[in-house]
Amino acid sequence: MLSNVRDGIKVFQTERRTDSIEENILEAVREQSLEEEDAIKIGESNTIQVLIAGQPRMLEFINSDTLTLGREYMYHTVTDMLDLDDYDAVNAGVSRSHCRLTFKWGQLFVTDLDSTNGTYIDDKRLQPFQPYIIKSGAILRLGKLSISFPVQ
Repeated sequence: MLSNVRDGIKVFQTERRTDSIEENILEAVREQSLEEEDAIKIGESNTIQVLIAGQPRMLEFINSDTLTLGREYMYHTVTDMLDLDDYDAVNAGVSRSHCRLTFKWGQLFVTDLDSTNGTYIDDKRLQPFQPYIIKSGAILRLGKLSISFPVQ
C-alpha cells in the first residue's frame, strides 16, 4: 500500500484493485490520525446528522458498518443503501452505486465506487476504490449533489 498527499488530502493507493476495502481502511487509520475534534461522531443509534442538498437527514448504519449512497433501480440488490432520488440525484449526476461510507475504528471513510461523475471531499476529486477519512465539517459531493457533515 502506497500513500501520498494530493491537494491536501491523503490518498491511499493499492497496488492491486482486488485488495479489500477493509485492508485499505486499516492502512488509512494507521497512516492518518485525526485530532479528536476532527472526528465524526456516530450516535448510539448508529446515526449521523448530515445536510443533503441543504436538507437535514439522518444517515443510519442499521445492519452493518457500511452504507452505499446512490440511486435505486429495479434489480438493484445493494443492501444498506441510501437512495438519493428524493434529492434529484439523476440530474445531479449521482451514479446508481456512487460511493460507500464505512464507519470503522471510530472514523468515517468514503470510497468512490468508480462513479461516472466523481466523488469529492471539499472540491478535491477522490480516486476510485481508495478510502478517504471524512472530517467533521467536510462537504462530500457526489456529482453535483452536496452532503455536508456539520462540525459536531
